[in-house]
Amino acid sequence: MIHTDTLGRCFYTIRYLSPVTDVTPSVFEESQTLDIEGNRLYLTDGRVLVPLRYRYAQLQLPCFQESVDSGKQYTLLDVSGQPY
Repeated sequence: MIHTDTLGRCFYTIRYLSPVTDVTPSVFEESQTLDIEGNRLYLTDGRVLVPLRYRYAQLQLPCFQESVDSGKQYTLLDVSGQPY
């Protein structure tokens, strides 16, 4: 089940991991925090942990990503906005 804001952007997702016939279905919830331009700032999972964080340059291009799995990644951009 996906919840969207008034502009149609997904901000809250509920996933059922076990069959519907099970008495107690497993539920996985996650939410996204968006900035005013619609860029994803961070993702929050059902345990209230933040596994992904993003930062953007002035041209709305991602320049920093921090992940629990892959660590910190920086993207350097040249003057035309292309990855360096």
